[in-house]
Amino acid sequence: MLFSALAPAALAAAVLIGVRSLAVRILSVTAVVLVTLLAVPVFLLGSSEHRMTMNEAAPN
Repeated sequence: MLFSALAPAALAAAVLIGVRSLAVRILSVTAVVLVTLLAVPVFLLGSSEHRMTMNEAAPN
């Protein structure tokens, strides 16, 4: 009788833990993708700016 009362709570706890770990995994993947998408243009802009300054410095 006690087990049948605790089984839905245990099932709900297991589902919540699974959903929480899945949400954490989704958020971490999303964070990595966003950081990568933000880092690529910044890196490209930075490297092109560096190339421009090197090209401007070369003729002088």
